[in-house]
Amino acid sequence: MPFLSFLIGPIVGGVIGGLTNKLAIHMLFRPYKAYYIGRWRIPLTPGIIPKEKERIAQSIGQTVSQELLNPEVLSASLLSAEMESKVGDAVDKFVYDLMHNDQSLQQVLSSYIAAESIASTTQHVKDNLTEAIYAKLADEQVGATVAHMAIDHMANNADGALMRVIGPMIMPLLRDSLERKLAKIINGMLANNGRSMVGHMIDTEVDSIMGRPVSQLCQGKEQLLAQLRDALVRAYRQAVTHNLDKILAALNLQQVIEDRINALDMKATEEMIVGIMDKELKALVWLGVFLGFILGFLSNL
Repeated sequence: MPFLSFLIGPIVGGVIGGLTNKLAIHMLFRPYKAYYIGRWRIPLTPGIIPKEKERIAQSIGQTVSQELLNPEVLSASLLSAEMESKVGDAVDKFVYDLMHNDQSLQQVLSSYIAAESIASTTQHVKDNLTEAIYAKLADEQVGATVAHMAIDHMANNADGALMRVIGPMIMPLLRDSLERKLAKIINGMLANNGRSMVGHMIDTEVDSIMGRPVSQLCQGKEQLLAQLRDALVRAYRQAVTHNLDKILAALNLQQVIEDRINALDMKATEEMIVGIMDKELKALVWLGVFLGFILGFLSNL
């Protein structure tokens, strides 16, 4: 019996130490909200982490944005040889897939962009091309140039021996008059029908391109695709080098992290932290048991 009485102190000390540490861990999270008796808030409510949640979120956001995901750290990672190689491989795969893709350009674009946006952009391109080409055709010099070329062609390709004999005598007398009249006709035709003619040709050509297989559009464009690959890799490098600070500033990682942590449900937060640190928290409880047992043993001594 003296031996059993000697063990009572260490056992009680171990139980108290383990329960105390377990209760302390529990009180880190529980209760989730404050409780009141009238206007008097019950002490230790809410738990430590719910009570300091905003301050903890701010501290974590600041630490992550300034120490872990700052421009220097991200730049070193994003511009490493390994990362640039991965970017190059991804671009190579993208180009290879384009060269072997039998879907139409319309279908491929629909995989990345909404159909409404494609239709709007396509129509915008058509309208701009139509106006740009028509603006050139509306110049009065176009009629004069075409008329001059037409008269030259008629003079140089006239049929019949008689025409070849009298042509050089008659054409100089009639040329100016013919060119002016023909230029006026051409300019009038372009003014009245030029926009619709150009628009129809542009619509037909753009619709044809949008409906053709991407692999067919890429045929014979290997050098251009290689240049595209190099341009994309350079664009990635320049974006990281010159715009990373602006991108991070626009993202405001600190605020994003703070908002995300503050938005977390405390029960979900507790389950996440306990799940991550389950082994360490159990070790802490057993450490309390061990220390309580040792203190009980020393008390007996």
